[in-house]
Amino acid sequence: MINRISYILTYAMLYIVALIPLNILYIISSGAHFFVCHILRYRKTTIRKNLTYAFPDKTKKEIRKIEKKFYLHICDLFVETVKLLHISNKEMRKRVNIYGCDIVEDLAKQDIPIFVYLSHYGNWEWAQEVKKCYIRPKITAEIYHHIANPVINRIMLKIRSRWNGMLFSQNEAVRNILTLRKTGKSFLIGFISDQRPHHAEDNQWITFLNQPTDMVCGAEILGKRCNAAFLYLDINKVKRGHYHMTFMHLQPSDECRTPYPYTETYMHKLEQTVKECPEYWLWSHKRWAHADSIQRIIKQ
Repeated sequence: MINRISYILTYAMLYIVALIPLNILYIISSGAHFFVCHILRYRKTTIRKNLTYAFPDKTKKEIRKIEKKFYLHICDLFVETVKLLHISNKEMRKRVNIYGCDIVEDLAKQDIPIFVYLSHYGNWEWAQEVKKCYIRPKITAEIYHHIANPVINRIMLKIRSRWNGMLFSQNEAVRNILTLRKTGKSFLIGFISDQRPHHAEDNQWITFLNQPTDMVCGAEILGKRCNAAFLYLDINKVKRGHYHMTFMHLQPSDECRTPYPYTETYMHKLEQTVKECPEYWLWSHKRWAHADSIQRIIKQ
């Protein structure tokens, strides 16, 4: 009963926020940015450490500048995510431009499953808008990570199902995807694959943003079982509240050094994206927490 009341109150509060026009919300976000950055100092140690190691050639002043922009972006990301509770399809079309949809359509016509790699870059929550840009495949799904707080988890599930896409929890993903494959029809699954995988002896390592990084290879392992095509969704933040999202083929080169060339190619593409505008990647997550594994880096 307590959780139900908490859900209703929290949802009502967030929905009221979502009723506010985005241009007003960005003013609020700018004010919150100062509090989050300088007063709360949200994960500042992790953010600064990640940036410093990722960009050893940058000065302290340059690192601080990226850090400041990141805090503003993450505040914008929060209000943009809440806004999904009340935003029209018309406004979303104005704010999110999708390119490369012909790639998706062509694969769907051949009844080929489509596995799309994306990351915690730009606004990955708004990436749901891609479902509006193609007719086929009919089924679009994404893998979600369960949030420990049951109230927030329920609200995020509601936000992520706005476009009527399917949601698969990590525990259910393999079974549900293999079931879809048995239909013989095309479907599109989105995988956010830049998080830190569970530590295991067989983790695959590359150098990513100047650091030894173990890759999340589950999408490629499952995709090969399904004879899927692998795409990358590149997200480019054009300006505040406006994004370009582009589907690209992942085409591994002969230089790939791991048994998972599609995942490795994705990581290289993501690295290029992050280097172009680093403030839009999620530097606050502990991507490189396995300090004891540094000796396992692949030799360059």
